[in-house]
Amino acid sequence: MITSFGFVSALRALLKASLPTDIPPASRLAGGGIPFGTSAFLGSLSTGILSAVVGDPPRLALTDLRTAPGSEGGPVFADADAMDAGPGNWRPFALVLLPVSWCRGEWVGFTLLATLRPLLEDALRG
Repeated sequence: MITSFGFVSALRALLKASLPTDIPPASRLAGGGIPFGTSAFLGSLSTGILSAVVGDPPRLALTDLRTAPGSEGGPVFADADAMDAGPGNWRPFALVLLPVSWCRGEWVGFTLLATLRPLLEDALRG
């Protein structure tokens, strides 16, 4: 069980925010190049298309969003079309779980995502 009150309050506030779970395949996503990657990618965003989701509610997602190895834990936002309106319009959707650049000697360029809402609900449930 998470016991730090400030941390729990922050998770609850994030969960009350408009965290999308019903993003249909073919929706545009935008993702950051950090936190665990190199600082050269700090502040960078790339865009991609949501290819598939797994689970009900969706727990895993696959996208062609370009991420570099080491960007595990980086944020992914829904509604990439609204990104130009500023950070206040960004809707956190998922975290980068695994960049899959190569598979069996071929370039695939996919990124596996863990969706935020189920992660936060599980963390708060303890």
